[in-house]
Amino acid sequence: MSDNSLLGRLEGLDSRFEEVSTLITDPSVIADMPRYVRLTKDYKDL
Repeated sequence: MSDNSLLGRLEGLDSRFEEVSTLITDPSVIADMPRYVRLTKDYKDL
């Protein structure tokens, strides 16, 4: 695996982590319990 590919994957994971971190604090997401549970699982996995 090349360094560029690994770096790209890490940047993608970092971007997703930031997105999920923001979403799980959004009141409209918290009100949608199935979505909130899914996102908190994603957050834990990331």
